[in-house]
Amino acid sequence: MAALGELYLLAAYLAIGLMSITIPTYAIAVTYLARETSESRKDLQKRRKELAQKLEALKKRLEDEAGVASISKEIKEYEKEDNRLKSRQLFLSAMGAVGLPFVSFLSALVVAAYGYYSGGNGGTPLFLLTFMGIGLFFLTKSLLAIEQAAIRPEEILLPALRVTFASKATSMSAKASEKRIVNFLVWNEGKEHAEDLLIMAFFDPEFNVMPGGGYRIVHQLPESDYPDYNAVCLEEKLMHADTFNGYNVYLTMPKKAGSYFIPVQVRARKIGKLDSELHLEISA
Repeated sequence: MAALGELYLLAAYLAIGLMSITIPTYAIAVTYLARETSESRKDLQKRRKELAQKLEALKKRLEDEAGVASISKEIKEYEKEDNRLKSRQLFLSAMGAVGLPFVSFLSALVVAAYGYYSGGNGGTPLFLLTFMGIGLFFLTKSLLAIEQAAIRPEEILLPALRVTFASKATSMSAKASEKRIVNFLVWNEGKEHAEDLLIMAFFDPEFNVMPGGGYRIVHQLPESDYPDYNAVCLEEKLMHADTFNGYNVYLTMPKKAGSYFIPVQVRARKIGKLDSELHLEISA
């Protein structure tokens, strides 16, 4: 019983120590809050504008199920990014950086004090661990938000790449066995130019990828990420900020109708690798 009392006393001291950490955590967080709020609003406005353009494109071709599925997926991604930005702002604020963890650690302190003086009857240890765990979760989220806000100036300067078809959508339709020149765009929406780009689009073996100017065709080995696919490889030395480049690929579409996904990888200096995906709906 004495040993249990010492554990409650230790837990109480720990809760007090963690409560004291929340104040300097907020003092650091508040220095980033105004800038983070401003940058997050810009990000959200930009994404809403892009989403509005995609929804307008969707209205013009509602019969295209591939387009509907693709834009629905992008809407979910926008919502996910929206929630991430709002979460970062919350845990930089007084509520997230101080209020939530402080209340949790204070509750843990009260439970520890009760356990110490009452002998730890009932579910006291469970409540103690629960409140301590919740407080640590909130405190960790605040520390991560501070870290992300601190490196944001570097993040927003990096190239921000995405890949679409010429229609600016990530999906398109074609007829089975149709020979077609497929144009796709690589966008740099960041504030810095991208250097030494390697763009690789991986086509299912059902596609016949024909040689064309400006790209190489590399057959993928069985042990690769996309076994037996044919990769169209393009290289670009420099891509300026706020621009896009267009590329043509000569294809014969699959004989079978269905949905086909085209994984796309873009590698560039500073940003590493971008994984994206395009979608082709083949009809009979």
